[in-house]
Amino acid sequence: MSAFSGIVGHQREVARLETLLAGSRLAHAYLFSGDAGIGKFRVALATGAARLGVTPDRLVDDPDAFVIDDADDASLSIDRIRELIDVAARRPVRGPGRVFIVRDAERLTEEGQNALLKTLEEPPASSLTLLVCARPEGLLPTIRSRAQTIRFRPLDGAATRSVLEAEGVESAALLASLAHGSPGNAMILAHAGLLERRGILLDWWTGRDADPLGTAEALYVELKGKDAGVRRRTRLVVELWVTLLRDLAIAAAGAPEIVWNRDLLDEITDAAAGRDLEATTAALAHAVACLGSLHVYASPELVLTDLALELAGRKPRGRFDPVVGR
Repeated sequence: MSAFSGIVGHQREVARLETLLAGSRLAHAYLFSGDAGIGKFRVALATGAARLGVTPDRLVDDPDAFVIDDADDASLSIDRIRELIDVAARRPVRGPGRVFIVRDAERLTEEGQNALLKTLEEPPASSLTLLVCARPEGLLPTIRSRAQTIRFRPLDGAATRSVLEAEGVESAALLASLAHGSPGNAMILAHAGLLERRGILLDWWTGRDADPLGTAEALYVELKGKDAGVRRRTRLVVELWVTLLRDLAIAAAGAPEIVWNRDLLDEITDAAAGRDLEATTAALAHAVACLGSLHVYASPELVLTDLALELAGRKPRGRFDPVVGR
């Protein structure tokens, strides 16, 4: 059975990798880029497994593989790359070479990237390095130039729904429509109970929430939880709110039949009547800007409190915005 047999979608990318593997023509380094949660890391594991002749579920335990799959949020320090470099300096234990995989490679510090660069410039014989990232612009140009890029696209709706149904996820059809081709994001939405947080925006928008700042602070504490990942969970909540604001604008424009959040159609239609289209589109643009800031520098807590004031109509105008930088 092929190491790629469990991959859903990405047929063109998988076919290319299988051809390269069959002809022993893999380059020494690849950059797998594309949106978060669409399956890039699974393809990387399958590629490494095929290279070493093991199954993907055994790759992380293989003595000739080194996989960095650390928790989200924290930067990947140079210490992790030093571990990789130390492994790279050794001879393979049993296989034809070594495989190195770095998930969310854009989280590497500049120091870590510079250390990795030395390995990419002088790769160990028969080694394969796979850098997986959603934001290749977060990598140094010198890193990107020394790895061949394979761009992965989001899955289509049917494929996303198929993955979710195979995982036993409830509301698979709805989640597939909201996750923009990312089964990974959809599963976080489902298992972390984030779908229910759409109601927060509607409460702010309609004025039902008398304490939007308190709600935002409580939401941040909930999203922070006990593990890493608050930035990604915050992004997912804000992405959901962006879909809701889009739907509010669509409903305000008189086309409620094409909203994405179909399960909230009645609430969206009622809420859309409370503000004009110009105000709705302005709020949508602000939410999109906040979402972009989460990919760069903004504090998740700051973004949530900023949006609470903006969407509840309580934000002072005419001053510098610390979230979107204007």
